[in-house]
Order: sequence, then structure tokens, then C-alpha cells
Amino acid sequence: MTDKMCVWLFLFIGLWTRVYGIDSAIFQTFAYRSCQEWRLAGYEDDGVYRVDPDGPGGLDSFDVECEMETGSTVVHHDEDVMGFEVSLTGGGGDTPNYEDPGAYRKILNYTSASLPQIVALTNASDQCSQMLSFKCRRTELWNELGTQMTWWVSRDREKMSNWGGAPSRFEGCGCYVNNGCENGLKCNCDNDNPGYRPTWRWDEGPLTDMSKLPVTEVRVGDVGSPDERAQVSVGPLRCRGVPGLFRNCEELRLDGRRTNDYYRIDPDGDGPLSHFMVWCTFSDDKAVTIIHHEDDHDNIFVSGSDGRDYEAPGAYSRKMSYDAPSISHVVALINTSTICRQHIWYKCRLAAIWRGDQQVTWLTSRDNEKMPNWGGAPSDWKGCKCSINNACVGGGRCNCDRKVENMLRFDEGYLQDEAQLPVTAIHIGDIGETSGRARFNIGALECWGVRNPYTEGTTGLVQVNCLLLTILLLSC
Repeated sequence: MTDKMCVWLFLFIGLWTRVYGIDSAIFQTFAYRSCQEWRLAGYEDDGVYRVDPDGPGGLDSFDVECEMETGSTVVHHDEDVMGFEVSLTGGGGDTPNYEDPGAYRKILNYTSASLPQIVALTNASDQCSQMLSFKCRRTELWNELGTQMTWWVSRDREKMSNWGGAPSRFEGCGCYVNNGCENGLKCNCDNDNPGYRPTWRWDEGPLTDMSKLPVTEVRVGDVGSPDERAQVSVGPLRCRGVPGLFRNCEELRLDGRRTNDYYRIDPDGDGPLSHFMVWCTFSDDKAVTIIHHEDDHDNIFVSGSDGRDYEAPGAYSRKMSYDAPSISHVVALINTSTICRQHIWYKCRLAAIWRGDQQVTWLTSRDNEKMPNWGGAPSDWKGCKCSINNACVGGGRCNCDRKVENMLRFDEGYLQDEAQLPVTAIHIGDIGETSGRARFNIGALECWGVRNPYTEGTTGLVQVNCLLLTILLLSC
């Protein structure tokens, strides 16, 4: 059973356990931080998904609605579909009166998550918003005396002075930000118009201050007579993305980027490493993250004609200086990618890579280990690509090992062992003062694909849980 099949089984079982009362702790293993990460993992269908914004070991994961076109994570409450109306109904002395500021109170109950879980989601998001609408008939948000009659309450139980479309700490509605409210008042609904025929007005817009969201309750006042009415709508909480930057160019492609250019990435996410710039190339089906080094555009010439002697194994050496803050940053990128490679090209004349069983020219891995293989050959292979099928000139380990005067030869190919990349240095020998010369090029590191940080390395655990779930189903 594939991991993706397991995920759908988790989602189905989550509902099943609610019906049968089985402990759901075993189903908490598989959850991304947000719908954006579900989207980046290749899931395209809208629907209910389980998220764990603060990661393993924190709060329990919980169900949300995912809108995959934008990667938005949606958390609903019990009033976000229909909204609610405040008016005077019935008659006689028992009719409630909501004339005083905030006299009517509506508490919002979020259906799938606790307040701490929702706060964790906002903390793990790049942006969050919640639509807030007030449709009024002779019901003011701010009266002529400057008293706030209707307000919303933040997650910290704070009475908020702004309404939808206006920033926090602003006294008024979205229209007032640009002095666009009717008659220059703080809100359109502040136009009470006594003596005229009652008129419906609106004040609405998004709330975007993530430190205040979600809305926990709404307080409504100025509804004290039959012709005073208010209709309030508070939308679901919508959050998108995670703080910081994308981990590689493939995630940028999945987010809609298509222009080849330099981009800033952060491969380890919330980890200790800083972000840095890389070059991204995009096609319809993949994006390649490229980390250059200072020599990857050059074919560097090595000879002994300048009076130097590089006859001894590895006598000439050159280190690679990558366009990244450290090798750890490059490794972090490799760890987020499914495929990485680096092209190695070596042109020689009387300059062997192997002399019999002695390696005289080699590459150094990221762990500063001497690599016996050359481009195109797998790790731990003693030789070049041509030797895999015994196709090297002269039957040696590499084409360059066949030393014939005035004959140029080549050995080249891609290194693809992610545990060794990137190449950090080249060491060249067999080039004396009067004989032997070589040109070499070590290409830029190229990576593509997305390796998920939560599921990679836990496939066995996911499969075990899938087996357990299957057993539970069969036993019912």
C-alpha cells in the first residue's frame, strides 16, 4: 500500500473512530502543517484533511477544509454559513432589548479545533483572514456621541475597535480608511437617518491581523426598536502558507512561479540555517534548483609547463566555493529534493585518473572523503563510467588511463549519490613538468523534486499504522 493510499485511509478512519469511539491517537501520525503542504505533496482535491501546525509532539492534529487551488487552510465555526440576525421579536415586557452597547452577545464555536490549535495554525501561516460583514437598518456601529455600539472580540478576549476592512487599532470600518464612508462617518451604518424610510446599508471586509484572529465573539448594540435590525456574518478563518520561504524551486513551481530567475529559499524551514539565493529554471513538469560555484562555467587548465610538478597522486588541488552560506545549506537543499546531480568533465593528454590500481586523480565528497568513482559511475565504483561495461579505451578503469602521445581523451558523466554531493574539491596527479596536461569542469549542483520533511524516513511507521488500521477494519 502506498503512502498516499495510507493518507486517505487515515482520513476515512478519522470519521469512523468518532462513530465507534476508538482511541484516535494512532491516527495522528500522518499530518502536514497546513493545506499548503498537502498541496505541495501532490494532493489536488478539495476536501477535509488533517493538519498539525505545530508539528509532532505538540498539540493534537485536527481536521480542516483544504482549498487546493490556493493551498488555503479553512477552519469553520457554527455561524459562518448563515450568519445571524439581531432584532426585536415578539411583544410585551418580555421582549429583549439590545439598545445598550454590545447588549447582544454571540459566541462563535469553531467546529473542529480548539482555540490553541487555531492559534498554532495562524502562527504557522504566512497570511490569515476572516471576512466580517454588518448589514444594518437604523443600527449604528459608532453613534453620534462617538460610542462604539457593535464590536468583535479577538482571540485574547480583546474588544476590537475596527470592523472588516480596517486595520487593528483603527476606530471605524474599511470605508473610513480612505474617507469613503457615506457622509464621511466612521461606517456606512452610522447613517441612522431618523425620520426617513428605513434603508439597509453594509459595512464589510476582511480582518487580516493574525495576532488577533480568530474572531471569538461579536457584540451588537443599538437594536432597541422594531425598525432597528442588524445581520452579522463572520466568515471561516482562512490561512495560507507557512512563515518564511519555500524550501526549493519545485515548491515555487507548485505555487505558480514560472520565470527563470534567482529566488530566495529556506530549505530547513524553521531550522537554524539562514535563507539564501539560488537559480531556478522552470518547465511544465519540474523546476530545477541550481547552486553555482565560482568555477562551474570554466574549463580549468592544469599542466606542468609553468615549472610546477603535479606528478604525485593528488598533487594539484582545487576547492569548490559554492554560492551558499555553507555546505550545510547545500545539504539542506539536497535533503528537500528527490533527485540531485552534478556533472563532471575531464579532458586529458598523458594524465591518467588511475594508474593500475592506484588512483592518482579524484574528487572529494561533502564529508571530505576521497571518492573512487568518477562522473557517471556509482559510488564506491573504482573507475569511470566507461569501465562499468568494460568499454574504456585500452581496457583500463577510465579512458584517460590510456596514455598515448598527443591523443586527447575524455571521461565525463553525472554524480548522483545525494549522500556524497556536493563535490567539495578535485585532486589531480600524473602531470609532470614536461608531460601531461588536463582540463576539467565541475558543474553546478542541480536538484529537483520535493521530499516531504514529515513523511520522509517514516515510511515504515506509516505502513505499520496502515496495517494496524486494516486489522481493525477486518475485526469489525
